Amino acid sequence: MSNQYINPWTEEANEELLFLVGRVKTIKAIAKRLNRTPGSVQRQLERLGATKHIETGMFSANELAKTLHVDTSTIIRHIHEKGLPGEKLYFKGNNSKNQPYYIDVKRFWNWASNNRDLYIWSRIERRVLNPEPEWLDEQISIDVQLPSNKGKYWTPAKDTKLWNMYYNQNMKQKDIANILNRSVNSIEKRLKRLRDTKFSLNA
Repeated sequence: MSNQYINPWTEEANEELLFLVGRVKTIKAIAKRLNRTPGSVQRQLERLGATKHIETGMFSANELAKTLHVDTSTIIRHIHEKGLPGEKLYFKGNNSKNQPYYIDVKRFWNWASNNRDLYIWSRIERRVLNPEPEWLDEQISIDVQLPSNKGKYWTPAKDTKLWNMYYNQNMKQKDIANILNRSVNSIEKRLKRLRDTKFSLNA
């Protein structure tokens, strides 16, 4: 008896399959997650019209985030606010609004060349987003020199410490940057954000 009758593709199974597309890189890996054969997964993806990003080498926002070692929310924010070229792919038979964004590698690098300050390139997984641009090696060597805390989240405890050091202890931003192992620019921007937040709450 054919596997399609033993383990049919129900609407729920299709939803699970489409959820994995863009989050799990290869058809073989998707098949393993779903306990199906790669051939069965490939045929179903073709029926649903969901092979575009696999065939063209497009990366989902989640895949790109993993390669750059940032959160997926960062990639989504850059699509919405910074002009990162990304598109949602809607597949046949799937009305879910929670489809992942996909990014073409060539278009990503064209955009990234003018937005290098948004990522710490020394963290990138090499030879994944191919072909890599000529400027990447030089940018990585620059970013290696950045403070280890650059790009890391500010916690409430760190915000309190920063505020006390600057406003209560009257320390210079340069000295605070050295103590917190962050750039002076990072300290300046965070203080401004904290001030804006406090003023808005007191308004």
